[in-house]
Amino acid sequence: MLLLRNKGATSFRDLRTINGRTYNTYKGTCEVLGLLKDDNQWHSVLRENAESGMPFQLRSMFVHILTNCPVADPLKLWTDNWKFLSDDILYNKWKKSGNVELKLSDADLENYTLAEVEKLLNGVGKSLKDFPNMPYPEDIYMHSTTNRLIEEDTGYDKNQQFEEHSKNFQSLNSEQLQVYNSVFRRSEGKIVLLVTLSGIAATLLLGGRTSHSRFHIPLKLDRYSVAGIKYGSDIVELLKNTSLVIWDEAPMQHHHAFESVDRCFRDIMASVHPRNKNIPFGGITVVFGGDFRQILPVIPKASRTEVVQSSVIQSSLWNHFKVFMLHQNMRLGCGMNAEENQKIAEFAQWVLYFGDGKVENIHPDIIYKDPEIIIPMKYLVGKKTNAVKDIVDVTYPYFMKNYTTESYLKERAILTPTNEIVDEVNSHVLNLISGITHSYLSQDSIDTETGNDDNDYESSFLIEYLNSINMPSILKHDLKLKVGVVVMLMRNLN
Repeated sequence: MLLLRNKGATSFRDLRTINGRTYNTYKGTCEVLGLLKDDNQWHSVLRENAESGMPFQLRSMFVHILTNCPVADPLKLWTDNWKFLSDDILYNKWKKSGNVELKLSDADLENYTLAEVEKLLNGVGKSLKDFPNMPYPEDIYMHSTTNRLIEEDTGYDKNQQFEEHSKNFQSLNSEQLQVYNSVFRRSEGKIVLLVTLSGIAATLLLGGRTSHSRFHIPLKLDRYSVAGIKYGSDIVELLKNTSLVIWDEAPMQHHHAFESVDRCFRDIMASVHPRNKNIPFGGITVVFGGDFRQILPVIPKASRTEVVQSSVIQSSLWNHFKVFMLHQNMRLGCGMNAEENQKIAEFAQWVLYFGDGKVENIHPDIIYKDPEIIIPMKYLVGKKTNAVKDIVDVTYPYFMKNYTTESYLKERAILTPTNEIVDEVNSHVLNLISGITHSYLSQDSIDTETGNDDNDYESSFLIEYLNSINMPSILKHDLKLKVGVVVMLMRNLN
């Protein structure tokens, strides 16, 4: 950047000289010239979330900013904000030692907080030493901290979990009880890891994580891939103490993912006992859950054969699986009376026939395209004049009288196959509610990385084009809201 802006310089020292003053580094010179972005946004986000976020969340956020964002001065970011990240350190020391009279100096607090940050960085293959001028905790502080992952997975309320277990156990049907008895042995304090493919599903499970996050599964997989868990990390000790892994949404994941975790588990557990090297998943019991009718692995532009070949059934591990089938639909008895329950049961049975390919095909002789079927009229909603209005009216009867009632909203939902239909439904519901519509527009300019105001990079992208972008990973340009509209806010400090 300096070479592009100081074309008359005759030496490297000249490049670092501004208005007669010579700066020590090229980076410092760029900062003086305003060529680099400052860190105000990172300072602001830490201060803002310190009011509502837990310290361990703020530490994770700090690590995320450090590793994934362009931080110009990591040391200043740390120096100005580390106390927000340390608020639970003393409390945890009290809890562990039982000594509420324990005092820690600022130097101790900073070193203990640095040790926690270093462990988080190690989990993503980084270290504080990778960032210039960042302080590093002394060894005594690193070794005094407990394994964070083990602490997380054993720090639950055992009495509360026992009560919840007893309540759920009473509601098990005979098929579920068979699975339960085959997998579980009553115990207390043992570690169970809960993982799923999607982050949304993971949030529904106590201590749930995505399988990629928990086991460091590579994003690009092949038959030789191995999960990227490093020896000496906290997760290795966690796995050595794990009794059970419950892996939900398994049919949606490529079988190479399971095989990569299997290889990694065998290597780790072989250090516990050599025989584990030859046992699937190193001897750790793994329960896979899911329904093959719902969805198979998503492979862009893949043929039907390629998708089927990627399924877990095609894995070499499948021969070691013990399969349990659940046939009883636990939702069929939710009707208001026996007649309604019968209709629900008939519909559920028809859906199963449809999923199994047993519904009659209109053109059975045409084998080169997907089957076409006739859906019975009794399962159709509306008269096809306004599909969105019909489905909203059926799902949300007497909407205007009830849309502010929490229980009314919690009992129903509309599922759609695409985000485009989501927008249609939201727009229709928004129009039903009286009041003034407020529009909030997105930023409509390009953020140039170089900071060069002289180039025409930004002018290459017309405002009209930027406002028209509508992609799943980018927010819509025009957000419309009304007072009284129900909004779901999702916030992830990480």
